[in-house]
Amino acid sequence: MHLKSHASTSTKSKPIVIIAHSARALAESATRAGYTVVTVDGFADVDTVAVSSQAWCLPLLYGEFDQPRFITCLHKLHADIPNARVIAGAGCEPYMSAIETLQGWQLLGNSAASVRQVCEPGSFFAALDRLSIPHPAVEFNPPSQNSSSWLYKTPYRCGGLGIRRNKNGCGLPGYWQQEQPGIPISALCLCSHGKMQLIGINRQFTCAPDSQLPYIYSGALANYDVGRLIYDKLISYISILIEHFNLIGICSIDMLLHGEDLTVLEINPRVSATYELYEWLSPKVNLIDAHIRVCEGEPLLRLNSTTEQCAYSIVYADDHYTVPAIDWPPWCSDRPEYGRALPKCDPICTVRALSGEAEDLYNRARQKGQQILSLIKQKDKNTN
Repeated sequence: MHLKSHASTSTKSKPIVIIAHSARALAESATRAGYTVVTVDGFADVDTVAVSSQAWCLPLLYGEFDQPRFITCLHKLHADIPNARVIAGAGCEPYMSAIETLQGWQLLGNSAASVRQVCEPGSFFAALDRLSIPHPAVEFNPPSQNSSSWLYKTPYRCGGLGIRRNKNGCGLPGYWQQEQPGIPISALCLCSHGKMQLIGINRQFTCAPDSQLPYIYSGALANYDVGRLIYDKLISYISILIEHFNLIGICSIDMLLHGEDLTVLEINPRVSATYELYEWLSPKVNLIDAHIRVCEGEPLLRLNSTTEQCAYSIVYADDHYTVPAIDWPPWCSDRPEYGRALPKCDPICTVRALSGEAEDLYNRARQKGQQILSLIKQKDKNTN
């Protein structure tokens, strides 16, 4: 764990502490809205440090926060900043109770109890059944037949890190979910007191940088057109879920679309990475400011919508590298600092493709990602 800091010029007094596997996007949005930002994440990359008054780096262990180090960091940060507002992003799901109990810290988002409701598979899928919302079949004991068609899923994990092809599990508590064909999509919402405003529907993409991890999150396309029939069904499902779980702030619901069938996979009861797509499309809209305001009791805001599309792709290392000295293109974010070790399968950066660049925006983003990877490979080869 190490700390980087610089002076803040924010005009909003009480700092926002942002804790996530990657805090960069959240920190940039909050900084643009005028908040003083302190970040805790696994990378403290160049872009995150640039917008943080303090940037605490807590390297990830197998893609997750290491529990003892996370708790130690949390208490050190609380001692340093005893009064703060806190946004808990991806990766904080197992630690919500620890964050919530810190005196003087105001959680901007769903409570630990609400997070448990949607992250505990037994209670979550039982609720879906009561609400008559379809989902893939789940089992809490090893399936006896057709085991190859089942995925083993570990709750409280994100980005596909908790999904494995292993009929006997992976030594971690979890459940089995039957694999189904379909297109992965997500609905991004701003919620308050059981009501919601849809921000957008996203097409999600995955990759398999490791044979044991077949569904690692690799990017998304904003404003994916699902057609009227599915749209109406989607709105019905998410309205019921938001009201039932009484969620607040920005949340997302992951679903699988197959023909005219729509099934719910999970709810992410925190700000999803896809929110950034909609700030690119509407630069005057600050969704993190909207999230903060709703969580502090202001009425649900009416957000301007757009049908334009944009996409991003996450670039993963296909080998072990050291970050060379390169001129990063302006369409790159999460840029790692010079000299940092990049283990195989680690994320390198995020690249984006905006409306008008190409017909297939996600593939355009992937092509840009390959350019970055090729540049790193060439520099690494020249160095060695």
